[in-house]
Amino acid sequence: MRHLVYRFGYNGPADDQGKQTGTTTVDFAGPAADGGVNVSMLDEWWHQARPRQQYTCELYPSGGVKCATAPHAISPIQVTLLPLLAHSYFSALAANPNATWQMSYTVRATFLPQASGGFAGQVYNWQCDYTLTGQGTIPNGAPVLLVHREGQMKQQGGPLLKVNQKTKIAYDPRIHLPVVVGEEVTIVPKVSTNRYIINLRLIQHGSQ
Repeated sequence: MRHLVYRFGYNGPADDQGKQTGTTTVDFAGPAADGGVNVSMLDEWWHQARPRQQYTCELYPSGGVKCATAPHAISPIQVTLLPLLAHSYFSALAANPNATWQMSYTVRATFLPQASGGFAGQVYNWQCDYTLTGQGTIPNGAPVLLVHREGQMKQQGGPLLKVNQKTKIAYDPRIHLPVVVGEEVTIVPKVSTNRYIINLRLIQHGSQ
């Protein structure tokens, strides 16, 4: 079972400590019957004694996510990270580190408030459409590749929110993982939290 730990920063850098920092643990629990893989995720905030509730969702090879297990939830931090862990998400880079490609998939979940913001609601489908562009190797960081991603999550039904995302990703082809992620999120129309930034960096990967 693959075990990953990312340090995160909410509206700030992914430092080792600080009120808006913490870790997200991701455990791959094995294949699902419909071609995805079952994944459990847990956010632990530096300033809180107890971790948030663990969520279990299914991740599909192209980045799609389905949270069929109660409470059917995924945090804003986890929804930034989890699709990027999909088996085929960065496959275009194998042939060309400067490739441009499209990713389209669906996330089915409810989003619960995290940190001092976020947004909550019922379970909806969110249509996710992105353009990704490889920028080649990072200077003095080879073979790690820089990728720019831009697109949005569009709510299907309900208030029809749009979540616009601009993301910079450092992807390590040796371990097939994003090692650093920085994402700017803007929600339209405006809700209680309409803009935030999430930073992530990989601090542990292996098997349990």
